[in-house]
Amino acid sequence: MDDWRSQRIFRPVRWRSRYGRAESGKMHGCADLPGRMAMARKAKLGFGDQATTLVARGTRVTGDILFRGSLEVEGEIAGNVTGEAEAGAQVRVLKEGVICGEVRVPVVVISGRVRGDVYAGEQVHLTASAEVEGNVHYALLEVERGARVSGKLMPAAAGSGGDFADDAPTPGMPAAPK
Repeated sequence: MDDWRSQRIFRPVRWRSRYGRAESGKMHGCADLPGRMAMARKAKLGFGDQATTLVARGTRVTGDILFRGSLEVEGEIAGNVTGEAEAGAQVRVLKEGVICGEVRVPVVVISGRVRGDVYAGEQVHLTASAEVEGNVHYALLEVERGARVSGKLMPAAAGSGGDFADDAPTPGMPAAPK
């Protein structure tokens, strides 16, 4: 039984997709299935647009994080958190969340604890349960009664658009210790 009919399962198969295109794959179209499923999943979840990353309760992340979209922190991050401004990044530190490091994100909402300086190019919102140990640099600030800040509240210079990239000291003033 050496003829091709006995080995049907291994021969390439052609079929028509629902869009009318002829497609092929091995083992009755299964070879291409993982790639197609991944593409469908990306389209459904909207990757590249506004994906949300979650650091769940009980999770500890050590190291710097660079992200796009939205980041929700319910666990603990020991490192700097940076969001891409062009992507409209925002971070939400939930009640149980802790960030030990510098936060540089356009929009910051804090309900938990942050130990380090916060740089928000657009907006900072401190809820009643927020605790910040560090300076807060902002373009727009909202503070609810009960929020605690151990540091300075520093508005962005007029016309800077909330750009804190340089952090150059004011002429004649010594640089802040790091």
